[in-house]
Amino acid sequence: MSSSNESLLTTFISILDGSNYLVWESQMRAWLRSKGLWQIMSGNEKKFPQVADSESTTIKQANYKACMEWDNKDDQAYKSILL
Repeated sequence: MSSSNESLLTTFISILDGSNYLVWESQMRAWLRSKGLWQIMSGNEKKFPQVADSESTTIKQANYKACMEWDNKDDQAYKSILL
């Protein structure tokens, strides 16, 4: 996430302090949706399972790429929540 995104995140989303969970959750959900990350956090977008060694190289490469893209989205969502 770029520093400008981090600035926007901290500007528009309240820091979670325990008493403001409902407001924070609503803001965080909107943020994650705007960044295309909500499906990862909600569990609707699952990580691809590893393919068998017997699969073709093309399938293995496509699977690896899909897994890396999912991991990157997951990392971005996690970072957004922790900031």
